[in-house]
Formats: sequence, C-alpha cells, structure tokens
Amino acid sequence: MQRNSISLFQYAGYLLIIGLASAFYSAATREVGWNAHGATGLYVCGGVAVVVALMAWLTGKGNELAAWVGLGLAFLLLAYGGWTLFTLLRDVPGQALKVATDRGIEPEDAERVVLYKAGIFGVMAIFSLGTFLRLGVALRRGKTA
Repeated sequence: MQRNSISLFQYAGYLLIIGLASAFYSAATREVGWNAHGATGLYVCGGVAVVVALMAWLTGKGNELAAWVGLGLAFLLLAYGGWTLFTLLRDVPGQALKVATDRGIEPEDAERVVLYKAGIFGVMAIFSLGTFLRLGVALRRGKTA
C-alpha cells in the first residue's frame, strides 16, 4: 500500500502544478501573474489534489478503498482531460473565435489561449493516464502492492 500512497501523493502534486500553471500564466498577454480566466483551473485541480492527497494518506494507513477512490478520480480526470483536449484541438479556429468574442481580444491571442488550454488538459490527461496505469496494475495484484 505504501507504493500506492506514493503514487497518489505524486499525482496530487502534479494536479496542483497544473492548477498553478492555469492560474498564473496568461497566454493572451504572455505574462506571468494572476490570470482570472484560469482561476477555475486552480480551484478544480487544487480541490481534486486535496482529495487525492487525503486518499493517499488513507491508503498509506492501509485503507484499500481509498486507493480505489484515487483510481476512480484518476480515470475521471483522464476521461475529462482527454475529451476536452480532443474537442479543443478539433476546432481551434472556432474555439479561438469564441474566446475572442467572449474576452474581447485579438484572434491571434485567442488562438494562443486555446492552444495553452489544450496543453493544460493534455498534460492533465497524461499524468492521469500514468497514475491510472500504475495504480490500476498495483491494485489488481491485491495486498502485494
């Protein structure tokens, strides 16, 4: 169970970094600093990171159900991150036009915003996939993990 706990703690850290990258960089203005449009990413990734860290702590204490909950969260974020990445990259000009009209920015800046957002979701999907595979294989083996 200790290995599963470490995997979940690492995953929580990755989610927190993704949330911070979302909230403290503005692709539209290319500035590092508070980005109010990316704050939702920090709230969501930070909240999930806290839940995953709690599940990691409980897993370290020997609670196998907490590891399964962490596996479920990794799968949900893998599915959501992958789907959002796909929908963003499927129609970048259309998404950029929507962002440009919503925020009142230039189309080139809006395209950078869409590509940065796709990158954030892509990184989240990759880290979720890694955690899902590591944890899933370990939990499948049972108490030996």
